[in-house]
Order: sequence, then structure tokens, then C-alpha cells
Amino acid sequence: GSARQVVEGRRLLDVALDWLRERGAPEPRTIPPEPPRPGCRSLRGDLERAARRLGLTVRVHVHARLSAAAAVSGGAVLLGGGRWYSEQESVRLCAHEVGFHLAAFHRARRLPLRLLSTGTAGFLADHEGAALMCEVESGAFTAYRRRLIGARVFAVDAMLQGASFSETLSTLREGYDLDATDAYYACERAFRGDGFTKDVVYLRGFLRVSAAREQGE
Repeated sequence: GSARQVVEGRRLLDVALDWLRERGAPEPRTIPPEPPRPGCRSLRGDLERAARRLGLTVRVHVHARLSAAAAVSGGAVLLGGGRWYSEQESVRLCAHEVGFHLAAFHRARRLPLRLLSTGTAGFLADHEGAALMCEVESGAFTAYRRRLIGARVFAVDAMLQGASFSETLSTLREGYDLDATDAYYACERAFRGDGFTKDVVYLRGFLRVSAAREQGE
């Protein structure tokens, strides 16, 4: 999807740049994806506890080459094993991946129309927007998180405008003073394969869901 679409009267790119200009301090990543030894804190454990609180069971798989921090697929949560996670990120992922995506998957599986567990046309933006709203309600939707989402939308737009990976990375680093790791991660998500524009739907969906919530829909 285009980063220059108009949603609720504003261009997505304008909103993304507003978020990218926020000054959110990087979050220290102290939580490993899996426990290094028995009894140690891990994101896997946090996700499993979050699922149990909702009466769900969850399978957690760690994939070192996964470009996303986490994703839900077929009722399982996939983690990027090449990175660690912050306290705030753990809260966000429990709300986003377990509290919304995994819970929605299990609810849909109980319905007669199995298509609902796969997703209807255009569902992705609203699902990701609602999942971000769960992050807001968790209290962990920080300026730093908004900055990262803004960077991803910017990276998609830059790619669509013909910029290279290195040019986009340089702009995020020098033009917006984004941390080197975060800037690289945003570019990696946009430029993987021959280019991937999914990151635009997070912001588009969030604006749609926020507007609907304000209108009481």
C-alpha cells in the first residue's frame, strides 16, 4: 500500500514523519527470546504467561532469521532469535501478538465459517491497527515505539520513490537521528526481497481504528 494515501484527512507519510520526529529514548533490551538456563526470564515465558491469563495455550518458536520481532502464524508465535527485547517491548508483544492476534485466531477457529481464521479481503490493516490499539491500552505505546513505526513507513515510501537501501538508511540516521540498529531494522523490513510494503498498514489501520473508536463504532 502507498505511504502517501490520505486516511482520516491526513497523509500517512505526514503522520509517520510526525512520529519519526518524536524524541523517544531507546529501550534497553535485557530480555532474551528463550531462557539461557532454567528459571531465567525470557520473552517466551512472558508470552506463555500472557496466553494462560486469557485461557489460551501458545506455541512459541524462535527463528534466528525472522526479520520481524515477533509474528503469529497458525496459532503459534514466532520470535526473531537474533535479538533481545526490552521490558516495554515485552508488554507490547504480549498485548499485540497474544492479546489481539492470537486471541482473534482462536475465536475465529470456533466459528462455523473457517475463512474468518484466515482473514477476509482487506482485514490486515484493521487487525494491525487494533493490535496497536491494544498496545496503547497496555501503557507501552511509547514515543520510541511510534518513532519506529514512523521510520518503517518512511522507509517504505523512500523505497517506492526509488531510493536505495543505503540512501534510506543514511537519511534515517543523519536526517532523523535514529539509532543505527533501529534505522537498519526499518530498512531491512522495507527492502527485503524485492521490496515489501506491509509496514504501511500498521499506521493506516491504527488511524482507521482510532477514528472508529472516537466515533463509538
